[in-house]
Amino acid sequence: MKTRKPRPVKAKKEVPGSSAGKSSSPRRVADEQEVPYRNILESLDQEAVFFSPHMEMLWANAAARKSIAGKYWKQSRGGRCLAALKKLNRPCDHCPVREALDTGKVVARGLTSSDGRCWLVSGIPVREDNGKLLGGLEIAREMDPGEGRDKEAEEARRTLELVINNVPQRIFWKDKNLKFRGSNRWFALDAGLSSSKDIVGKDDTQLGWKSNAEAYQSDDREVLRTGKPKMGYEEPQTTPDGDIIWLRTNKVPVTDEEGNITGILGTYENITREKKLIEELKLSEERWKFALEGSGDGVWDWNIPENEVFFSNRWKEMLGYRREEIPNDISSWEKLVHPDDISQVQHELQRHLEGETPYYSIEYRILTKKGEYRWILDRGKVVEKNGEGKPLRMIGTHSDIHFLKETQLALEYREQQLKLAMRAAKYYTFFYAPQEHSLMFSDNFWEDLGYRKKASPEENDIYAYLHPDDRGPFEKSLEAYREKNPSDYYYEFRFRASEGVYRWYGVSGRQMRSIDGEESYALQGLLTDITARKETEQAIRRMNEELEERVKARTAELREAYRELESFSYSVSHDLRAPLRHIDGFAEMLRERSYDQLDATGKQYLLNICESAKRLGEMIENLLVFSRAGRSELHPIRFNLNLLFAEVINEFLPETRDRNIHWEIEPLGEVVADPSLLRQVVYNLISNAVKYTGKKEKAVISVGKKILGGRTVYFVKDNGVGFRMKYAERIFGVFQRLHLDDEFEGTGIGLAHAKKIIQRHGGKIWAEGKEGEGAVFYFCLASG
Repeated sequence: MKTRKPRPVKAKKEVPGSSAGKSSSPRRVADEQEVPYRNILESLDQEAVFFSPHMEMLWANAAARKSIAGKYWKQSRGGRCLAALKKLNRPCDHCPVREALDTGKVVARGLTSSDGRCWLVSGIPVREDNGKLLGGLEIAREMDPGEGRDKEAEEARRTLELVINNVPQRIFWKDKNLKFRGSNRWFALDAGLSSSKDIVGKDDTQLGWKSNAEAYQSDDREVLRTGKPKMGYEEPQTTPDGDIIWLRTNKVPVTDEEGNITGILGTYENITREKKLIEELKLSEERWKFALEGSGDGVWDWNIPENEVFFSNRWKEMLGYRREEIPNDISSWEKLVHPDDISQVQHELQRHLEGETPYYSIEYRILTKKGEYRWILDRGKVVEKNGEGKPLRMIGTHSDIHFLKETQLALEYREQQLKLAMRAAKYYTFFYAPQEHSLMFSDNFWEDLGYRKKASPEENDIYAYLHPDDRGPFEKSLEAYREKNPSDYYYEFRFRASEGVYRWYGVSGRQMRSIDGEESYALQGLLTDITARKETEQAIRRMNEELEERVKARTAELREAYRELESFSYSVSHDLRAPLRHIDGFAEMLRERSYDQLDATGKQYLLNICESAKRLGEMIENLLVFSRAGRSELHPIRFNLNLLFAEVINEFLPETRDRNIHWEIEPLGEVVADPSLLRQVVYNLISNAVKYTGKKEKAVISVGKKILGGRTVYFVKDNGVGFRMKYAERIFGVFQRLHLDDEFEGTGIGLAHAKKIIQRHGGKIWAEGKEGEGAVFYFCLASG
């Protein structure tokens, strides 16, 4: 885009249409406040419009008036923003100047007008020296649509990296946890590190200035908490060598595309030398006192009547010049100022000389000896006047802010690119103003649903597109937000697409606040299509329901089969008793009447029949007891378990009086159980311990309890023959035995019986053992 050389414009002392002594309307006051900007903006080819803090259009330069057209300008004055008038692809309430007024930051966006032309639109907040907001300036520049943004972004990134690593100032950035995420090489060297990569992940307590870490982190937390920059403050630092130096530090919050603070960007410069110089100059004449108060790097002293300027050595050095290379006159300075900036610089200087501003302060570009322009902050003040009040002497300073400006522009460009990428990725935005009950969704949301922009309010009613079941709950969620005013908001609802199908969306937002940070301003956030997730959840829910039904049916079938099996077992066992009694009776009669008539083989056969009948009778009896254990009703009471064990052990004393058995019984306390059934469990466990320690010269049987997993577990331990752990589950099966009858007698039902009783009490029984070293049987009850 071509630019014409700006024509010099003298500062106006009066605003056309105003007169002294008359009361001024708010619009006229605003006009008077923005007068200083007209002279510069009027000469620009770029279109510029000035707005009040309430978004009233107050003034436009010639380029903007020409673009808008005279008649349209009259209709637009006090109305819409420039981006809206040019029909750019951005909602009016999200225009750059409005966002600049809301956030207090410079905002720039690339937009496209309805005729396909590309524009870079910037919003700039304008304030008085005391910080009062005067209004917002919106500037639009047409861009070449063929410009390669990716290439520009890469070049900008490389340039930014080069600048950061070569500027003498120290640059660093941290995350919200105050951990360093990066720095330039000068900062790393100050920290005692060889490379900026070594600083990543560390905090101030791990660097050479750890004694200052608490103060540095306190400043960091203040910036993160308030969201406001902390600029140009001085603080001490202890170097790795133990020296104390002074720094001038700047810290600003870093935000993402949604305005969330993600960390801190900071810079500092070593001002130890300046601090010492200031102390020396306190004893010097007045010009050094005023010039070095809060000074930057260079100092100048202007003798206004003689038009002579004294430039300090540092002032010249910062531009790369030697002392004798810049003459001490005002024209030497004017020749170094960037041509695009000189008009505004002269205007601001004239305003201060005429007493309109308490201080002279402006940022502009100045030419270095290398032929490069660098950004500086030029500040000054009239320190001497004659009897008529005309200025005689003005003193000021120059501060190098080039890297800050470059960083700011790079960050703004990156923010713009991220916002464009978000739109391209089809994230949807929404905006809710609780005071006005206004709810808006972004255009791309409607487009992806298959709708064009609606013309009438009825067609564009958002609630009409919500699923009927979601309208009431969605409205209630917004009412709850209005009443409780939380910082975060999330809700899921269904929205009807143009083809009539409903899609699920998740709405997540964060509260925006007014500049003072107190009153709720609005809710802004993103919409995400969660239809696939919802469909998956619904499918899983259906599968779980089906599975639960199948499990219930299978459980019922198993219970019925188990009941039938118990009934069958009981019937078979009961029915076998009569034939078995006949066999046993006739065998006994045969032995009494004909035993002596049988030969040795016959006698042995008869004894085998009697023994087998006896054993079968025991098995049937045990099987009946086992069957009754699953059918009998429980009668739980509270009783002392030690008494139950003592009673059972006493039953075994007659048959074990000739054995050396050492009993160890710990206090067991009370339990809630059916004493009759639990006695059978205790009997079987003690019987096993006595039986399988029978071959031990000295048997040890222990009874005790312990706490496992928060439950009371009882145990019976012996030092008998033990068993292999791979058979730990098998021993609880019906008729399952690990030893032959000639080794240890038994029917193989006792432990199965014990397991069924424990399970009926809601408990668990298990065993641990080692072959040749003994076994331990554990059980717990639901009451434990």
